[in-house]
Amino acid sequence: MRVDKLILAVLLVIIVIKFFAAFPLDNTSIPGGTDVAHFFTNTWYVSTYGLTKWNYFWYGGFPFLRYYPPLAFLITGLIAKVIGALLAYKLVNNLFVILIPLAFYSFLHEFKLSREKEIVALITFSFIPIFAYFLADGRFPTLINVFIALLYWKFLKRSLDSKKFYNISIAAVLLNLSLITHHTTTFLFILISSAWAFIYRTNFETIKKLLAIGILTLALTAWWSLPFFLETVSTERSGLYLRAVGEVYVGDIIYRIKTSVLESPFYASYIEPYLLVIVASLIALFSLLAITKYFPRSSSLLSFDLWKVWKTIDKTTLDFVILSIFIAIMLFVVRYQRSVIFLSIPVAFIVAEGLSLLKKNLRVFASGLFILILVASYLLIRPQVFDMPEYPNIPKDGRVIFFPIGSAYVTSSNQMKNFYSVILSPMNGQENIRGWHDESQLVGKSAAKKFNYLMNVSDPLHTDKEEYYKLLREGYINYVVVNRNDTEEMNYFNDTIFKQIFSDSMFVAYQLNPKTTYVEFNGMNVQSDVNKTVDKIEIDTDCQKGTVLVKESYHQNWQALVNGKKTDVSFDDYGFIKLMSDFEGRCKIVLEFENPQYYQLFYIISIASVVFILFNILKKF
Repeated sequence: MRVDKLILAVLLVIIVIKFFAAFPLDNTSIPGGTDVAHFFTNTWYVSTYGLTKWNYFWYGGFPFLRYYPPLAFLITGLIAKVIGALLAYKLVNNLFVILIPLAFYSFLHEFKLSREKEIVALITFSFIPIFAYFLADGRFPTLINVFIALLYWKFLKRSLDSKKFYNISIAAVLLNLSLITHHTTTFLFILISSAWAFIYRTNFETIKKLLAIGILTLALTAWWSLPFFLETVSTERSGLYLRAVGEVYVGDIIYRIKTSVLESPFYASYIEPYLLVIVASLIALFSLLAITKYFPRSSSLLSFDLWKVWKTIDKTTLDFVILSIFIAIMLFVVRYQRSVIFLSIPVAFIVAEGLSLLKKNLRVFASGLFILILVASYLLIRPQVFDMPEYPNIPKDGRVIFFPIGSAYVTSSNQMKNFYSVILSPMNGQENIRGWHDESQLVGKSAAKKFNYLMNVSDPLHTDKEEYYKLLREGYINYVVVNRNDTEEMNYFNDTIFKQIFSDSMFVAYQLNPKTTYVEFNGMNVQSDVNKTVDKIEIDTDCQKGTVLVKESYHQNWQALVNGKKTDVSFDDYGFIKLMSDFEGRCKIVLEFENPQYYQLFYIISIASVVFILFNILKKF
């Protein structure tokens, strides 16, 4: 593809500006943002432990990357092995922020617009502030997915424009990469891109090609997607599904607008909300221009022939106007609202069309003013970084919970919240009962019980102290750490059943008095030698006949042996593992997390699909 020198210069300027506005590349400062706790911790974990099936560090253990796609963390984790987790995480974030405009230009070029329209659309898309917000808020798998989605969309269009199976194959490969990068945004994008495909070519051939891409994608991702669907389709309570398709409330939308647009912590100036309103107003104005171009000059807005306008409007513009309406409707139907980032694609086309309708002098002035305000609104959303805090010196013979609970890093200079701890606890070799993104845990028969447990143990101030001590004991939580600025929490734990063991300028740590153990027999603590390795737990203990409680999260894939004898695995009222023992005296309990044998079939399907697609791609050459 030959690139115009002017467009090449525009792309270079875009890359420089966006890179300047991204994360500082160092291995010391830790990024802010709601989702960083999840994504950065996964990056660190993969670089340290690899792609294990089970992760011990959050929720009392959870299936690692079984319900969350692995590709983004495989990329950052491998890079982290060379340059360190913090630098790798920030580098990959920055890299895809600057790659997205390149992917958009590749997609944009498929529509044969004039050079002026291409430049306006490219600049508009690149600096729509949603990208700066997603970067600052730590949503980097979504950013990776936008890059992949644009390339997929390019080959989807080529598939619809031709009968070459090569284009369908490439589209399926790209959709496969999208699905194993971020499944939820992929589901949303499939709806959006499929809607566009029907708008672009409304015929039965479109259905056949979309089905072909879908079947190939499912086959390619069978090794991950089929276990995901099989295990989540029977879920009693899935945080993933509830967040994605749960009922959308007007109050929820107002809350999101308030916290994401009006009061975002990432704004570098108080004028940012006003700039965003101006940008939105200008986009609406240019969009209106793009549509009203085709209104008959002799007609009023109330009397024009809508059918005539519909038949004469520019096809590309009309397609993207309809798609914009479709995406806007989705925001009121689908609770998981990251589809908003894909709205930037049709908006860029529509704005370019609207500005092109102005007379030259006015167009130059309006375009310059719009771009200036747009870029300013992008640059005033800045990612936060903080110094890595010192982790409190507490023992590792039990899990920990930090207070106050909260998604923000800080609310004042010394008011660090739980958000830090779910990153720092694993990095310091300690299990934290909390985590980030509960859908990683809330799957399967024990999901509702574990959800209730996590909610209750996170709210001591509304729980009787004796009852709260029992909750901590049930989850093998021997340590509670409180930010010393949180006086209400400090007063609560000032009790004989919580023994203070550590204090510094930021934290006060308490130990259960008495402490609990990882294994219980018939409700009684039993000291045990516990060895946790990759996907396997070995426990040397003094067995008793009756009920054994192992304070690790239940999952249907756990297999248990007590002194070599297989026993059924169930769960208690809090979602932890429960076994039955027929032995007395010294014995060995072995728990191993194993996939069902038939899961191997899914790997065979994926490998066969790769061979099939490679064969068809190579035929082209």
